[in-house]
Amino acid sequence: MATSAMQSNQRPGISRWWRVVGGLSMNLALGTLYGWSVFVAPLEKQFGWRRADTSMVFTIAVMVFALTFVVAGRIQDKIGPPSTARWRAESWLAWVSICALLPTA
Repeated sequence: MATSAMQSNQRPGISRWWRVVGGLSMNLALGTLYGWSVFVAPLEKQFGWRRADTSMVFTIAVMVFALTFVVAGRIQDKIGPPSTARWRAESWLAWVSICALLPTA
């Protein structure tokens, strides 16, 4: 009887494990922002940048990060969490791809 009650409570749709994978992926993507400190010294050495230059990049990144969370929250209320997560992942991938194509000097 416990098995039939458990089966009736399960909803069709996305498996719970895909939600875990999605949450892990989002946390890894968010961790890229805080991994910035690893790149500061090599960037300063290779390009001759000052600490103020590299700090400004991080400041802009954190500000954009915070503002997009507000926008994403509003979008999530309208279209739902899965669609918002997909939109965020696609936009992040697009910006990383654009940055990879920029000239270095």
